[in-house]
Amino acid sequence: MSGFKIVFDESYDDKAFYELPYRGYASHVTLYLDGCPGIPLYFIDIARLSQELDGNIQIGDDFFAENGLIVLPSVTLESIHKVVGLLVDRGFFSKGTL
Repeated sequence: MSGFKIVFDESYDDKAFYELPYRGYASHVTLYLDGCPGIPLYFIDIARLSQELDGNIQIGDDFFAENGLIVLPSVTLESIHKVVGLLVDRGFFSKGTL
C-alpha cells in the first residue's frame, strides 16, 4: 500500500467508532496521500443510503450526494481502512480520477 493517512474529525471517540456499524455512516473523514491535499470521504452502508435518499425525496430532492461517497456493506473502522487501502493501491485517488 502507498503511504496514506485516514483522519477522523476530532468528535470521533471510542463510542463513535463503536457505533459506526449501527449508524451506518461515517462523515467528516479526510484522506491524506503523500504530497496531496486532504480528500474528504463519506462512508455509508446500503440501508442508511436508502434512508437518506428516501428522506431527501420527501423534501423534494430526488438524489443523495456527498463528497467522496463510498458505499460499504457495513461501515466499520476495519472496512474503512481496507477499502481505502484497496482504492489507493488501484490509483483511484490519483490525479485525474477525482
